[in-house]
Amino acid sequence: MTMAATGSVPAGTRVGRYEIVSLLRQGGMGEVYTAHDRNLGRRVALKILPRNRTSDPERVARFVREAQASSTLNHPSIVAVHDAGSEGDVHFLAMELIDGESLTDWMRKRRSLANRVEVMAQVAEGLAKAHDAGIVHRDLKPDNIMVTRDGRAKIVDFGVAKLTERLGERTALSGVTTPTSRVGTTAYMAPEQVEGKTIDRRTDVFAFGSVLYELLTGANPFAAPQYADTIHNVVHLDPTMDRVPRELRRIVRRCLRKDVEQRYDSMRDIALDLREAAVETAPRRPWRRWTALAVAMVLAIAGITWFVASRKTQTVTEQRGMTMTRLTNNGQVTTAAISPDGNYLVHAVEERGDQALYVKQIATGTLTRIAEAAPVYYFNLQVSPDGNYAYYIMAMRAEPNVYDLYQLPLLGGAPRKIAADTEDWYSISPDGTRVVFRRFNAFTREHRLTIAAVDGSGEQVVLRRSHPQYIGTPVWAPDGAITFVSGSVMERHSGGLFRMLPETAEVTQVATPSFPGVGSYAWLPDGSGALATVYDKEQPPQIWFVPTGDTAPRKVTSEVSAYFGVRPTADSKSFSAVRESTESNIYMIGADGQLRAITTGTGNLVGGVVWLNDREVLYSAPVNGMNAYYAVDANNGTPRRIIHNLSTWQAAVSRDGSKIAFVSDHSGANQIWVADASGANLRQVTRVGNNGFPSFTPDGKWIVFMRSDEAQNAWRVPVDGGEPVRVTNLPTNRPYVSPDGKWLLCRMRSTDPKVPLWRTTVMPFDRAGAPRHFDLPHYGGPPTFRWHPDGDAFLFVDFKDGVANLWMQKIDGGAPRQLTFFDSGEIYSFGIAPDGKRIALSRGQSTRDAVLIRDFR
Repeated sequence: MTMAATGSVPAGTRVGRYEIVSLLRQGGMGEVYTAHDRNLGRRVALKILPRNRTSDPERVARFVREAQASSTLNHPSIVAVHDAGSEGDVHFLAMELIDGESLTDWMRKRRSLANRVEVMAQVAEGLAKAHDAGIVHRDLKPDNIMVTRDGRAKIVDFGVAKLTERLGERTALSGVTTPTSRVGTTAYMAPEQVEGKTIDRRTDVFAFGSVLYELLTGANPFAAPQYADTIHNVVHLDPTMDRVPRELRRIVRRCLRKDVEQRYDSMRDIALDLREAAVETAPRRPWRRWTALAVAMVLAIAGITWFVASRKTQTVTEQRGMTMTRLTNNGQVTTAAISPDGNYLVHAVEERGDQALYVKQIATGTLTRIAEAAPVYYFNLQVSPDGNYAYYIMAMRAEPNVYDLYQLPLLGGAPRKIAADTEDWYSISPDGTRVVFRRFNAFTREHRLTIAAVDGSGEQVVLRRSHPQYIGTPVWAPDGAITFVSGSVMERHSGGLFRMLPETAEVTQVATPSFPGVGSYAWLPDGSGALATVYDKEQPPQIWFVPTGDTAPRKVTSEVSAYFGVRPTADSKSFSAVRESTESNIYMIGADGQLRAITTGTGNLVGGVVWLNDREVLYSAPVNGMNAYYAVDANNGTPRRIIHNLSTWQAAVSRDGSKIAFVSDHSGANQIWVADASGANLRQVTRVGNNGFPSFTPDGKWIVFMRSDEAQNAWRVPVDGGEPVRVTNLPTNRPYVSPDGKWLLCRMRSTDPKVPLWRTTVMPFDRAGAPRHFDLPHYGGPPTFRWHPDGDAFLFVDFKDGVANLWMQKIDGGAPRQLTFFDSGEIYSFGIAPDGKRIALSRGQSTRDAVLIRDFR
């Protein structure tokens, strides 16, 4: 909300039991103030119809109508009304005070598609509640939707709402024939509304579609400079859907049908369709998301390296005299940077899901916390050239796709926001006076390279690229030029390295050799070369040194650990980086409860565990950049590869052990495939959509799976292929058929705002009964679960305080029972043997610490 400068009621005035504090906003239907409720000791939003407007009977009628309409509604997405009344000739309405901003302001900032869809789904649910009460809003627009700081939508201003006698009644509005008598805001009106015809709840559907279109594209679908043109567009124009995301076009188009009979009849159906269009993609851990960001950046700039002069790309790995020192030992560092003088390390540490900032004095080992643990993510830490400040990108955990750039005194103090709504990359100039960063406008689809002073002042856009062209990883070079990557996201190898002089904005392309992919890079201050983290599909990212001149690039590290975020010291002789090591293997818990390893030395992340039969365990492991499936004897046998020549994941085994089903993108989309248990007779089963999480029915004739592009429901398909059949009608994720075929274990989206959005659910497979819901804990992502072979319980992973353990839940209720008592590590996947007495699981530990590498040249 924006504080208005003036209002008709001075601060301190008492209206009933309320004392005016300050003006929040004003409009045609009154003024809204922050006020103090003297009886209950709380702050409220007090809407007042001033005295000079009470002489207008229509205004008074609308004000009373708002009080009547709002007071009948109780929903999290509708602003709550606490009180209504009048004092003298002043009418007032006391409402919930919303800590947030209007949708008009909210949409101007960079928001992920998932955030935008979720906000509008909440609006749809709120309107559905109003329609149930026989209320048509009639003036839905971005200014009448508030968004709280935690992302909850609130519908406000029912001043022109129409109260009908019963739900669905078609109620005509009289006198709506001229611009002055027409009720609502023209650019968001439905055709029948501007023409003065009968309206009903589907009129709100049209307005909702207009708001949704604007939120997705940045422009109202019908607004024109001239009033008459806007009216014409509302009645006759079908807006283009080119800028609407493909998966949402059907929804928007149906909302904006001119013929009311062709629109949605229920706002609840819109809410469901919106959420079904968004696939549940929450990461398993916050640090996994951090890693994924680096990978996404690599995909955008694949095939590029960054440095000057064409030369041979000979690989040299011998390093004489190089030393590597671990600077931290907590294993939870997400980003780190060495100070230019090499005396301090500033780093972010994950603490039970939150993150905190620390500074370590390297000579003494003294550790100082400079930012308390909070539900945030830190990215791309850097230290200013003079060593006085730390810079970083920060995102709130509640809204992880919105980045802001901050400056913080290195030894502690108050942080200062330098720039808002940036991308995840920036760089400080060599003299420490300026910062360069990038932004992306989701509405205009324009990438912008921006320079500002380090205090945030004097922002200047120095370069623009329109999508699909992009600007990536700007880095200030020692000579004052800015190097960056640019190309087309539509063409895999179209990018190149460019160099720009900030003073003239002159851009030239730099000749470069090729690496498989580069995640980050930093120039050495002496100009002798650069350091880069280079990706190769057969190994984690490693650090390379690329000298200037004709000398060949040289590999600095070569191991199974991954490296991120290189930061050199001022003397160019050493640098810091984050080193990530993951060790995981397949273990078995026998009937005696003892844990023993089935595999050894499988290295990085292995998963996809399921029993192939009563003797062998199936698991996945990366090979040459692809996930492949192996079978290993539970008694320490030698693994044998099952599937060759295509990437596979999410395997399931038929009850008789004769077939395996899995997901592969071999055909260009995620589809369900089937093979014999030996890997022979490989064939594709589904051919439409994007599919996942297969499981067999007990008779082996059907495969149940999740189809994410078609209402995100559970479907089933004949094992030999054929037409899929829908199994569930509510949004469903991760469906697994019980061993007896009676139940479906899944994640199901709730329509009840009083319960968690997604709940673990056991429902009758034939839908001939009520589902059973279980509110399982999920830390950083949805829980992993599997059926017990008896069919009367399921097992799930509970990750708490950095430790993963297995629990069992009976489907007839009761408290879950803990099965394992590990005090460290993660469980990536697990499977239960057919006898129900043994559990195989992929278990491991990832550690991320800052290291200092010296004498790397």
